[in-house]
Amino acid sequence: SEGKFFPRIKDRSTSRLEFVRWFKKVFSEFDNCQVYLFDPFFDHAGLYLLALSSVSSSSYQVYTRLEDKKIDKPNRIETIKRTYEKIKKLLPQTLNLTINGFPSHYLHDRYILFLNKKTGLIKGFQLSNSLEKQSDRHPLLVTPIPQDILFDVWRYSRQLITSEKCKEIFNSLEQEKEALNLTIFDRKNFGKLCAEV
Repeated sequence: SEGKFFPRIKDRSTSRLEFVRWFKKVFSEFDNCQVYLFDPFFDHAGLYLLALSSVSSSSYQVYTRLEDKKIDKPNRIETIKRTYEKIKKLLPQTLNLTINGFPSHYLHDRYILFLNKKTGLIKGFQLSNSLEKQSDRHPLLVTPIPQDILFDVWRYSRQLITSEKCKEIFNSLEQEKEALNLTIFDRKNFGKLCAEV
């Protein structure tokens, strides 16, 4: 079976490390993919995990809840953005990552879908918990989505991500473009740029 069970940390101290190893292994097996991660409480811990497991030939789409003050950590989305700024220089390549948000009642399930850019949908996993809570208070069960219902899950997911309720809240490639523009046109470089024209 490709299913996995990761107990709570207090029940098995190596549980988080085992999950990270599994996550990296799965992501390395599916290169040249569009990866869709649905997690209503995705946060900076999930970003670290994605960055650690990403491959340059793949791109990553995260779908999460927009911030809800009643149930969310304070400034969860801003924390993700600040975390990306901290870790991007440590990455071997630019992480092709887009994070999208829904109103809080639109997203509940947690799953990962791998769509090969040439051959189509190939794999899916359902997660019993969000990445940010993995092994802290509850065990994590990873269940492969059977091939005979994988397309149904994908069709439902497509309805979600193409709806008007889905809003882009972060794009790493756009961040890199903005950073490049600021570098070229900041005051220190402006005189040098004019002199060279």
